[in-house]
Amino acid sequence: MKLPVQLALTLIALRLLAPSQANALIYDEKKQTATLEKIDDYNECQSKDRTGKVCQKALEAWIDSNPLDTFTAAKMTRAKMNAYNAIPLFKRAFEAGPQDCKDADLQLAVSAAFESLLPNGKDATLADAQQLAFETCHESMTQDLDKKIAKADARFKQNVCDGIAKFKQTKRALPPQLTKACR
Repeated sequence: MKLPVQLALTLIALRLLAPSQANALIYDEKKQTATLEKIDDYNECQSKDRTGKVCQKALEAWIDSNPLDTFTAAKMTRAKMNAYNAIPLFKRAFEAGPQDCKDADLQLAVSAAFESLLPNGKDATLADAQQLAFETCHESMTQDLDKKIAKADARFKQNVCDGIAKFKQTKRALPPQLTKACR
C-alpha cells in the first residue's frame, strides 16, 4: 500500500515542480482550433496543422495579447507559411514602433509578395508590401529590390512599379535599376 501512495505523491510533486510541456499547445484538429501558451508553440502547432491556417490564427490571437512579439511572429510566419503571408504581421509590427528594415525575413516576404500576388489593385497584402517597401522602409528595401529587378519576371516588375507610382509622394530618389525598369 505504501509504494503506490509514495509513487503517486512523487508524480504529483514532479508535476508541480516541472509543468508538463505536453499541455503547452492546445490543438484540436476536429474543431480546427489552437491556443498557444507561448509564442514558440507556433512551431509545434505548424507540425500538426496541414494548412497552417489554424496555427496562423492562433499566432495572431497570441500577438493580440502580446504585441511586443509581433515582429517575431512575422518572422515565424515567413518561415512556416508562404513568405508573403507574413506581410500583414510585419506591417502591424512597424505600426507599433520602429523595427529592423534590413531584416532578411522582411525583405524576403516583400519580394515574395511582388513575385506571387496579382497586380490587380485589390490585394491588401500586396498594398501592404508596397507600403513597407516604398514608404516605411524605403531606403533599405529599394536597395534590395534594385538588385532583383533586372532578373525579375513581369509580375514582379509590375508590382514594384505600381508601388513606386503609388508612393511617389515620397519624392525620394530611386536606385538606377528601379528607375530604368519603371520608366
